[in-house]
Amino acid sequence: GGDDVLLSIENTFTRTGGVSVNSSPLGLSFMLQGPNEFTTTGVTPASYANMPEGLYSVAFDPIAGCISPKPLSDRLVKDSRITLKITVACEGLENLEQVQEEQRALQYVTATINGVKVVFNDAPISTWYAPHVHRMVKTGIMSGYKDENGNLTGLFGPADNVSLAQLAKIAHKLAGIDETKTTMSPQNIRARNTWFSQYYASAEARGWLAFRNTRTDPEQLATRAEVVSTILQALDIPRIWPKGIMFTDVQIETPYSSSIETAATAELVSGNADADGTPLGTFSPDNPINRAELAKILSTAMDLFITTSPEFTGESY
Repeated sequence: GGDDVLLSIENTFTRTGGVSVNSSPLGLSFMLQGPNEFTTTGVTPASYANMPEGLYSVAFDPIAGCISPKPLSDRLVKDSRITLKITVACEGLENLEQVQEEQRALQYVTATINGVKVVFNDAPISTWYAPHVHRMVKTGIMSGYKDENGNLTGLFGPADNVSLAQLAKIAHKLAGIDETKTTMSPQNIRARNTWFSQYYASAEARGWLAFRNTRTDPEQLATRAEVVSTILQALDIPRIWPKGIMFTDVQIETPYSSSIETAATAELVSGNADADGTPLGTFSPDNPINRAELAKILSTAMDLFITTSPEFTGESY
């Protein structure tokens, strides 16, 4: 009572649209200016929504060895979109890092991981394993090597052999198993307090054959037989009784023989062959397996056994 209240209501009517800045090649730095003293800098490609109508101008940074690009301008009207784009062609262009990156992307497996474009410089797209490596890194089942800060280095290591510890993690990723649901520590004391501790404990708890021996060094190389057995167990694939007649080096009493013959029957794996592709009738169950070979087996397992496997679209290798 007795108080006076003053209400001030201010209305702002805004007419807006979209502004895009692009270039060929991509990755050119620019400064964009517009109405109401709007100024911003960025790298192509860039897009801005809900921008007030008016005149916009973009100036691209000079490129060493090239003629400085002229500024571009266009007028934005309500509910429309303008694109300010420049195409640069000159001798100095090949020295730009982004141009060199684009060239590498045409030659090597490339994938966008967590919003970052990664070129795997040791996985040329001309190799037999390129599509399998691409599928693995896109689905997150396998990843490339990382530096001490956790950033991808652009290396996949296709020729590097796989350890039991790595196999444990990869099998969990393939089958979509949450390793954190196993709260106990690994029985294998050499797996405790390691980056793979929970994966190893989960593998032990699930009775995966390759992880039953608690005295095994987790970082020893996984054999071809152990890989096949672990993948089948992780995906809960029924095994057939071994007969010992598929490969000359896989007898009934050979460790993991039922897994090997099950995988071969399903065409998940095949035996050894010579340079001409002629089967040799052997499997080499005790040999190690490299990351390229494992990527192919995992990709094949997804096609054979996983009807709702993670997919990816819209990108080349």
